[in-house]
Amino acid sequence: MAYIPLHQLRIPSGNVRRAGRAALAIPLAIALVAVGTVLKIPLLQLVGTIGLYVAPALVLILAVPVMVVAVCLLLLPFAGYLVADFHYYPILRAWWFWIGSSLSVLAGILLLIDAGHRYPKR
Repeated sequence: MAYIPLHQLRIPSGNVRRAGRAALAIPLAIALVAVGTVLKIPLLQLVGTIGLYVAPALVLILAVPVMVVAVCLLLLPFAGYLVADFHYYPILRAWWFWIGSSLSVLAGILLLIDAGHRYPKR
């Protein structure tokens, strides 16, 4: 299993600043859930809960965008298989699926190599 030590990366200060601003949404979302629970307003609870799902992902995307794109490319064949399998298409026999999967994984690996050069260890 691969381990990406995000706490050891040297991230550019502009990325850290933008990620820090996005991290301010996390306490706001927690407050929305708490206020919605106390006042019994389901819409506030819903908005706060969605914010708690989106805000940490947004922080990661803003901090290390190259690594996020690389991981998305690595997971793209899996998502494509799930979508195609849901629609009962014989995806495993389609030649374009395997070519697309190999190109996607190769691009993800190359982007992770690039990310290793962009964000070196401290």
